[in-house]
Amino acid sequence: METLKVREASRYSSVRALLRAGSRWIQGVMATKNRETEIACSAYNPDACCFCLAGAARHVYGNGKSGKEALRRLAEAIGHTEGNDEGNVTGWNDQTGRTVEEVRDIAKKAGV
Repeated sequence: METLKVREASRYSSVRALLRAGSRWIQGVMATKNRETEIACSAYNPDACCFCLAGAARHVYGNGKSGKEALRRLAEAIGHTEGNDEGNVTGWNDQTGRTVEEVRDIAKKAGV
C-alpha cells in the first residue's frame, strides 16, 4: 500500500489521529470552525476544528494525489468501488445513526 503524504499545514499524522476525540467528528458539512455554532468552513481552513470523514481526509492529506488516494481507500472500505469517492464517503458519513466509532473503524480499515 502506497504511503500517503500528510499536508504540511496539518497538525495530524492521519485521519484516525484527527478523529480520536469524538467531539471532532461531525455530520452534514465537511468542516466547522466551532462545534457549538457549527459554522461551516473549508476542510483546509487552519481554524477548522471539527470534520466529517471526507473533510478529515482533505484536512490531513490535501487535494492532491494523497488526498484522492485517501478518499479512494475510504470509499473502498465502505464498499463503494464506483462513482465519486468523496461523494460516497460523505454520503456514508452523513447517514442517520452513524457513530464516531464506525467512522474510526473505517479510517483504520482504510489505513488512513
